[in-house]
Amino acid sequence: MSRWHSLLGHVQFPIKLLFFATLLLGIGSAITNPVIADILWHVENENLLLFAELLKYIGGFTIQLIPFFMFIKILSRKFASNVPIIVGIAGYFIFLIVVMFIAESGDPAYYYESILGIGITETIDDVTTFFAPYRMGILPLFIVYWIVSYSYHKSRSHLMEGMFGFLDHDTYSMVIALLLCAGSAVLVGFVWPYVIDLMEICFELIASDTSNPMNLFYYGVIDRFGAVSGMQNISRSIFWFGEWGGTYLDSAGVKYMGDVSVWTYEMTAKLPATVGKFITPYYVINLFLMPAFILGYYSLVSSRKDKLRYLPFIILAIALTIVCGNALPMEFVMLILSPLLYVAYLLIVGILYATFSLLHVQIGYFFQDDLLYANPGSSLDLLQYIRLPDLYDSVIALLIVGLVAAVAFFFLTRFYFNKLAVGLFNMGNVAQYSDTVIRGLGGIDNLISVDHTPDKMTVALKDRSLVDFDELKAAGAYVILESKDGYLLRLGNCSTIIAREMIKQMEEKEHASMQTIEENAAVH
Repeated sequence: MSRWHSLLGHVQFPIKLLFFATLLLGIGSAITNPVIADILWHVENENLLLFAELLKYIGGFTIQLIPFFMFIKILSRKFASNVPIIVGIAGYFIFLIVVMFIAESGDPAYYYESILGIGITETIDDVTTFFAPYRMGILPLFIVYWIVSYSYHKSRSHLMEGMFGFLDHDTYSMVIALLLCAGSAVLVGFVWPYVIDLMEICFELIASDTSNPMNLFYYGVIDRFGAVSGMQNISRSIFWFGEWGGTYLDSAGVKYMGDVSVWTYEMTAKLPATVGKFITPYYVINLFLMPAFILGYYSLVSSRKDKLRYLPFIILAIALTIVCGNALPMEFVMLILSPLLYVAYLLIVGILYATFSLLHVQIGYFFQDDLLYANPGSSLDLLQYIRLPDLYDSVIALLIVGLVAAVAFFFLTRFYFNKLAVGLFNMGNVAQYSDTVIRGLGGIDNLISVDHTPDKMTVALKDRSLVDFDELKAAGAYVILESKDGYLLRLGNCSTIIAREMIKQMEEKEHASMQTIEENAAVH
């Protein structure tokens, strides 16, 4: 599991880039949103509006490419050579191109995605058709990563003799990787239509009765998992802008389709809201759940020095999710740092969808742009609806549910890192893990102090020469850094549990020593 937790260190920079992209998208959206402009500001300067559109595009496009950036960063950290990075990029493009050429073209457009311009426009008899790879999310990146890892390690043992003796190790690695990428793309290309059929069955089940809380529960789980897996725009296209999300026929006979499209029309025409069920929980996610997770994490930082150092980031992270309305950066952090907590988060989101359905609370999203720029559920979006009498009760109900959810998730976050982070089946082995770490640090008598956060601990030692690095690695430490304060150990999400067990043993040792001193003093 330490290998999984070490991913957070590998993708730390792409996640920082994701925060920055979220900020750009949020600023651009706030400036160009016509409804928000009527309430807070009115921008008429064409240059400023053009600049805002630029921010939106840069932010949205960067967010779309974050998994690709993570892929490159992981390859760069795993291998000392630049060759696997180049091979990985080439293999990824070959994979997509091969899939594009064998993909069936009869499915709806949202099941396809042109990434970095990979697509073909073909005109036959004045009919223009655009071909693109299937929308497969992060699956191609996972496949190509494992292929590159396999081919690079295999190439190191390549003997430069025989039929392929003219190939050096790096070229041999490239040839093997690209052939395997093309072959796996063929396999995926033939299998993916069946995956699409399965997705259609799931979406049809949800659409069969969108007033059923359980159907909306399923939608909520699928939607948020789709966000981190790169598949979210499929469900959004279907229910935000498709007939399955609801329809409205105006007096002129114009038909509006989809939860977001209908809501946008109703708000523009100042009509009573009839939709919004596919958006409402976004406000709770961004305004309550993500801040609760961030504060829960921060509350477990034991060192005052670390608290002061983390405080600006904590404030910025909360402000971004509340104002900019994008939970994706913290969802990635949660998934990598605490997978079990992320599963609980998905279930809570599903419960929120079901709860708002039972309460008949619906607050939608005014949006007329490309899905690339979508960031629903921000405080700025909600601000415009507080002023509407028809939505006042729904807003109050949303805030109450959100507050309850925030309190629950805050304590769930603390409980997870304090009790469950070692795994459901290893809870009885905390002392064993702690003993291994203590031995690696030179024994209990060598410890001066232990400070911790949910993903690392800092240990001050009396004698640093007693540290056994192999023992610490065996205990799951994937990063060991020496500093003036002692040693920083990254043990993943179980750092808090192990650190507290170590502190407990230190206190018991000190208490035993004090008792011994008192007993000796009483004898004399």
